[in-house]
Amino acid sequence: MTAHSTIKYKRIDRDAYMTVDPRPLPALFMGLPELRSTVTSVLEPFCGAGHMAHDIEMEGKVCFAADIHDYGYERQTWITDFLETKMMPIGANSIISNPPFAQDKIVKHVMHAMSLVPDGGVVAFLLNHRFDAAGSRSGLFTRENGFYARVILPFRIWWFPPEPGSQTPAQDHTWFVWVKGWRMTSKNIYLDPKMFPNFTRDKVRQLDKYLKT
Repeated sequence: MTAHSTIKYKRIDRDAYMTVDPRPLPALFMGLPELRSTVTSVLEPFCGAGHMAHDIEMEGKVCFAADIHDYGYERQTWITDFLETKMMPIGANSIISNPPFAQDKIVKHVMHAMSLVPDGGVVAFLLNHRFDAAGSRSGLFTRENGFYARVILPFRIWWFPPEPGSQTPAQDHTWFVWVKGWRMTSKNIYLDPKMFPNFTRDKVRQLDKYLKT
């Protein structure tokens, strides 16, 4: 991944979009409360600066944080290419992450994650809302591959602290969730926007400053 660009808020392949906004992870558990007991310990393989790893720990879960680069997160467990990861950390049963925007690797990331988690383990990736629209990815959303649910976010995510003159977020995102061994019908979860506070520019800046201290 590379440094982000704020030009027109357009995403760039393999760019580093840190999940500064703290709302996505709680939204996952609000939408699928059964995961609070299913998910015990988590591998966050694209931890970046540690924002989502921090949120996972705030949910009371043990989090093993990794990434292909060191972005300065002091609790990062190791530096590694996720696709070269051979096994889950001891005790971890789920993978939760905002994976890099890499069109040539995202399907590999999902399938590799599913190969790593144990039976009943959860894979939850935060992706563009239209991720499942591509025909080339249709095989990911079958019973055979354990597709469990979509949790549609009722807000747009701030990926990094806004700079003067930068635009507000323009993309919609969804949690795509797989459970290894799941063979029943998947579900779509729509959350009430009133459950989530307005996230202003000042709040984004304050949070990012807090996490860096």
